[in-house]
Amino acid sequence: QLTATLKEWHDLVKNTNFNIFQSQGDQRAIMQQGTMAVINRQIDQDIIAELSTATQDTGSAATASLSLANWALTILLNNQVPLDSNIFGVVTPAFRAYLMQASVQFASRDYISDEKFRSMPNTFSWLGVNWLVHYSLPGAGTNAEKCFMYHKSAIGHAVDTADIDNVIGYDEEQAYSFSRTSGHWGSKLLQNSGVVVMNHDGSGFAAQ
Repeated sequence: QLTATLKEWHDLVKNTNFNIFQSQGDQRAIMQQGTMAVINRQIDQDIIAELSTATQDTGSAATASLSLANWALTILLNNQVPLDSNIFGVVTPAFRAYLMQASVQFASRDYISDEKFRSMPNTFSWLGVNWLVHYSLPGAGTNAEKCFMYHKSAIGHAVDTADIDNVIGYDEEQAYSFSRTSGHWGSKLLQNSGVVVMNHDGSGFAAQ
């Protein structure tokens, strides 16, 4: 049995009355939404950090292709990971861009389950894998990007749901509004055999 250590996380934003007065829109609601967005990004990074500890990989960095995706998927299947709609691929924008260049395989009905991929949202289904484009994976934009393919059961995330705070208030003494989001959570790699690190060269799509 593995133990996930819950850590304390906070995000606090403040705005003076004048800042709120001169801004357009509901600034207090924007503050509250902003703190939640920061916390959600912290949760992402906590999970990504655990995925990065996996020891199975696809070898030297290469550009994304049908072959690379199938390699990672085959490693999982050889480890008796079930192909049950719970396998996910988390990739960089450059990985996504290379997949789009594999036009025959990416457009063929033999590989896709629906037509929504044509508009290329952040999530799509292809090759029996649920794909998610993430902008903050390790090494993003370099020749040493780390992308991941994993089964949902291989990674765990624990949250103390009873103690999650997302509050907004006003400090009368200092005359500022604030929004704070707080919580306790932690992630843990549960099954190393259920995660593959896809070493990817994304430098071809980086800014010059």
